[in-house]
Amino acid sequence: MDKLSIKEKIIATDMLILSQTYLKKILEKSEKKYGIDTLVQYGYIAVIKKWESYYNLLLKSFKNPYVLWSAYMASSEYMFGGFDRYNKDGFITQVSNIFTIYNLKYSRNVEILGIRFQFKKVKKEFFYGIKTENFWDFSFHYMNRERLFIEFVRDYQNYDDLFFKKIISTLDIPRLQEYLISYPIQKVAYKIKSLLCI
Repeated sequence: MDKLSIKEKIIATDMLILSQTYLKKILEKSEKKYGIDTLVQYGYIAVIKKWESYYNLLLKSFKNPYVLWSAYMASSEYMFGGFDRYNKDGFITQVSNIFTIYNLKYSRNVEILGIRFQFKKVKKEFFYGIKTENFWDFSFHYMNRERLFIEFVRDYQNYDDLFFKKIISTLDIPRLQEYLISYPIQKVAYKIKSLLCI
């Protein structure tokens, strides 16, 4: 492996996400004195989170927004929600080009590899009703349908009650009622309770 070029070594890793530490090890063994910025300029890698994680552009794989999210957040607590998840769970048909991450650290908008992310900083109490899915070596944390529905009603609370009726029939009502007990926005909780009586 030592006789391979830097490009060949990055391809040979077969890893989609590369850490700064890993890249430095590859560069230290090379005769060429490249830095990580040079690898970015050559189009071998792209920055996900500077000084931490990089995307391996040489694998030519689909740029999965959830993988990028997971790499950006690393081991931090986070949960996917927002309009993209509303679409994925069949609440709406509108496709979103912005991905929302609820987390404990960041409140900002970031673009990674042409994909727009909206980070919403929340309190730890916000994290309940989480489901986890695995893809390759990554774990993704989403709001489950009942938890997502609460945020959906929060975003669309001025809509007519009938707008929510079809979705309610697909939910686990006891779980939804359990979540409403601790939901802090009483206006939203009241709206959902009234929807359950339709």
